[in-house]
Amino acid sequence: MAKFIKTVSRKKIFALIAVLAIMLVAIEIVQSDIQDAQAMPDEGNWEKIEFAQMSASEADEVLENESDLTDADIPEIPDSAQLVDEEQAQIPEDDDYSVQAVLSANQNLIISAPIDGIIKKAPLENGEKFDKGDVLAQYDCRLEQAKLDELRARVRVSDRQLTASNRLKEMESISDIEYVSAVETNKQEKALLKQAQTRVDLCTITAPFDGRIKNKEVNRYEAVKSGRVLMEVGSLEPLKAELLVPSVWLRWINVGTPLRIYVEESGMYYHAEIVRIHGEVDPVTQSAHVIAKIDEYREELLPGMSGKAYFAEASRRGQGFLGLKMGGDL
Repeated sequence: MAKFIKTVSRKKIFALIAVLAIMLVAIEIVQSDIQDAQAMPDEGNWEKIEFAQMSASEADEVLENESDLTDADIPEIPDSAQLVDEEQAQIPEDDDYSVQAVLSANQNLIISAPIDGIIKKAPLENGEKFDKGDVLAQYDCRLEQAKLDELRARVRVSDRQLTASNRLKEMESISDIEYVSAVETNKQEKALLKQAQTRVDLCTITAPFDGRIKNKEVNRYEAVKSGRVLMEVGSLEPLKAELLVPSVWLRWINVGTPLRIYVEESGMYYHAEIVRIHGEVDPVTQSAHVIAKIDEYREELLPGMSGKAYFAEASRRGQGFLGLKMGGDL
């Protein structure tokens, strides 16, 4: 038995030695392949090697052929790639009389919830347009409508009671206290009816002007509390531009002063004129807040866009807000 175990152990040792020998041979083969791959130049280096092996005259000939390219060999940029035409791309030379401008809607309105309730309808989304009178939001007002119907019935009964009391009063068949009670009860019922009617009217929020949804903050079936902001809207009238100009410009800036506004987002100029000058000058920055209005509504312009406002030389020769002409004494 011991001899058998000894024979088996020797066989295992010989097998392990054979496996190790095979692994060493495989490792040497892999290392040899790696060294050959590193020594072989890549596709890009073949051209460098061939160029290095050329004679001086052959290399000069190759360089001369590459330098023979003309402007005709270079593709032209198509006209459609020009985003702004030449007239629009011209920036005024007199940049000393230009200031930053920010566009804003002529009318901005934040619509808040007038009553507590559940929103039944909110059909418009951000960016969508609406006309004056369109429904912007509507409550589920079935309870309010039922209360209104009840009060209408009570007012009808109260009117008949008052009519009967008036007849009895003519026949002197009713006491003064009963007659006064009938009159005052009728007034109370009508006052309650007005309250219920007003609440039902508040259930539907309609657009006060033609405009666009700027920021919607409510969804259908959502319960809201009175005073919560539902949405923000802006009018579709020509946009206005807000400017901060040096206070000394008030010598020649006035309501009606023309200017041109370059909007970065559209890459175009727009004609505008000053429509309002705030009645205060910031003593720290020595600047005045001025409002200009673009001549007409443009679909591509949105509130929040910015650019530069340029005043032409002719605009600086008129009578300013201070009642002085250019060059007058302050």
